[in-house]
Amino acid sequence: MEAYKKVIWASTILAAVITLLMIGYFFIYRETPPPPAPAVLDEPVSKPSPPLKEPITSEPAPWLPAMDIELNQSDWVIREVMPKISDHPALPGWLKSPDLIRRFVAVTDNIARGENPAPHLQDLRPLEKFTIIKKGTTLYIDPESYSRYDLAVTVFSSIDNEKLARLYKESLALLDKAYSELGYPSNEFSATLARAIAVILQVPVIQGEIRVREKVMSYAYWEPKLERLSVPQKHLLRMGPQNIRKIQAKLRQLLPLLDLPN
Repeated sequence: MEAYKKVIWASTILAAVITLLMIGYFFIYRETPPPPAPAVLDEPVSKPSPPLKEPITSEPAPWLPAMDIELNQSDWVIREVMPKISDHPALPGWLKSPDLIRRFVAVTDNIARGENPAPHLQDLRPLEKFTIIKKGTTLYIDPESYSRYDLAVTVFSSIDNEKLARLYKESLALLDKAYSELGYPSNEFSATLARAIAVILQVPVIQGEIRVREKVMSYAYWEPKLERLSVPQKHLLRMGPQNIRKIQAKLRQLLPLLDLPN
């Protein structure tokens, strides 16, 4: 089995999956070895449901084995279910890190608040570097660097919208529990996810060259309106106009299915 590239933008997962297994996973990726055989729990809370053999009906059997499954034991459940949502061969590489739901919730919260999700992704490093081009004395983002994110966007686009929305709803109890661990009311994660998606949808799609200026350790956008974007939005801008369009189109398709608060 070939090694897979692990993508993390936004957002771990569920969107991580959701856009999130949204953005965190989109921002960073690296080569990873084949996934190890799943660990066998001595005393599992419950056994995973067998693979779905019939098309999803109006009242499908739940994918998650039990709504009261322990958060600490949820990783193997997510890894069991996700292949039913997308058959892209790179997807398993997204699911190797521990605490998938907690990471997804934390990254989603960061995006919603306009904060950098990197503290939750310290175990990952970019495989390829951000590059610029110089024309005279003027600096621009190198359009070739946009392709660093093509794989992430392709995997995200391969996710079945209705199945992902179903997984989100069945996982909401676990998501709320992880959200409460951050010190928030446990019933407000859906609103936070809605804000995170709104942040992503507000990223401008810019055709043509994007001018930057050099800072001490990095680069800043030359246009003040771009530099005023939040940290997650500025990272997303580096993915290029085509990738941004695809991500935003996918999220607009997902929104009506997630039943998020306005």
